[in-house]
Amino acid sequence: MGATESGDVFDRRSSVFASGGMVATSSPLATQAGFRILADGGNAVDAALATAAVLGVVEPMMNGLGGDMWAMVWWEDDRRVHGLNASGRCPGGLSASRFAGRKTMPEAGWETVTVPGAAGGYTALHERFASRPLAELVAPAVAYARDGFPVGETIAATWAIGAGKLKQFGGLEYLVDGRAPAPGERFRHPALADTWELFGREGRDGIYTGPVARELVRASSAGGSGLTEADLAAQHAEWAEPISLEYRGRRIVEMPPNGQGIIALVALGILSFDDLGKLSPAERMHLEIEATRIGFGEAFPRVGDPRCVEVDVTSLLTESALSGLRDRIDPKTARPQPDIGRDLGDTTYLCVVDAAGNAVSLITSVSSAFGAGVVAGSTGVVMNNRGAEFSLDPKSPNLIAPGRRPRHSILPAMALRDGRPEIVFGCMGGMMQPQGHIQLMVNVLDAGMGLQEAIDAPRYRILDGLDVSVDDGLDPEVIADLERRGHQLPSSEKLPPGRRFKGSAQMIRFHRDHGSLEGGTDHRLDGVAIGL
Repeated sequence: MGATESGDVFDRRSSVFASGGMVATSSPLATQAGFRILADGGNAVDAALATAAVLGVVEPMMNGLGGDMWAMVWWEDDRRVHGLNASGRCPGGLSASRFAGRKTMPEAGWETVTVPGAAGGYTALHERFASRPLAELVAPAVAYARDGFPVGETIAATWAIGAGKLKQFGGLEYLVDGRAPAPGERFRHPALADTWELFGREGRDGIYTGPVARELVRASSAGGSGLTEADLAAQHAEWAEPISLEYRGRRIVEMPPNGQGIIALVALGILSFDDLGKLSPAERMHLEIEATRIGFGEAFPRVGDPRCVEVDVTSLLTESALSGLRDRIDPKTARPQPDIGRDLGDTTYLCVVDAAGNAVSLITSVSSAFGAGVVAGSTGVVMNNRGAEFSLDPKSPNLIAPGRRPRHSILPAMALRDGRPEIVFGCMGGMMQPQGHIQLMVNVLDAGMGLQEAIDAPRYRILDGLDVSVDDGLDPEVIADLERRGHQLPSSEKLPPGRRFKGSAQMIRFHRDHGSLEGGTDHRLDGVAIGL
């Protein structure tokens, strides 16, 4: 059922419609920064870079110059999707031998820091597609860091989740009198402003060489890590060919390994054999959950750095392979979830479309709340803990090794129709991300929901074994039906915040028959979508 046909349209938030461009993010301040760039004649990449920079300041527990970034860009001039992998590598001084006697990587601290990739990614985007000087694009972020910004409500709550880690590992400068800032309280960080300003002037060299790099290495060495200036200087983003699958007349486009977009594609491929519109809500959700479990089960033993392990994506997505996977699903009985690793997932997703039809799907992250809990000396940069995602199993394709990129959770995505973008979308939240992609596509393409309705609809989150966390708004009859099939649905109060969180999504849709754009952003964070 489409959004305008729904009987409860006046009882919920509606999609945003416009025709001259659109920005959707989890922060009103960031959305406005991108909107101003579009309104001033900038293109989608200009706006995305301005938006991402502001997000790196106003959502410091989720992303920033100490994290990674992945992006997809649809460029109307050449009519293709350009994928960008700006994930960082394991420092040369870290290997499995350092963690002998442990079964898993540590959760935080300098030993979990990988070389941050975001700065290289932003620079690569800017050099290839932007029309405005980088210094101009990061200026709003510099101003918010230097002069302060009011902290959003859900951002304050997430900030508080990471406060204990900051105290444990020394990132105290992101606390106010030993606590997280309250909603509406202004927070400023002049040192971070200086770093963003330097990045605006010098691009990647401002982060990977010179005084910032030396300070990062000094702090890393003091913290017992093996990060070197050579590791930083060698970091670079890579343009990558996306992977894709046909689903309901659209081509769903995801990023290849070391990303795990393959999870979403496998699950959607399995679901493509059934007419989900004819199933009851419980039957559909059971099938979605089981397909998603299979997607994780197929991806995790395979996905790692493609320079070190080969992942045969093509054969995994053939009709015969997907049909065989569909046959594993029992319509009446749930199967346990294989281990899907740690529950990390503080990430920021944004999407932008401009008047020319260019589109950006971009996601950036320091991994979990405040990453490693450490700040790179006097730079103000929060460092990621992406290295915690590495495996210590010698047989794993994701084994930690110098120069290797870990299996990565952050996923930008698009859905193409007739060879051009129809939906630009993503969902943050660690291992929730491929699950969010699946549910968003089913909500829009199978259930016929408008974007805001699809984003706000109750979601599930697969946990360990047979456990599934579901949003409180899910119909009790659906919950009872799922439990009869063997799914275990623990109450929200029994789960830590990270396991309750169902991600935060942004989406923009081209309605080419109407010449308009539709946007939506998630109520689960502070976001807004604005069009012109």
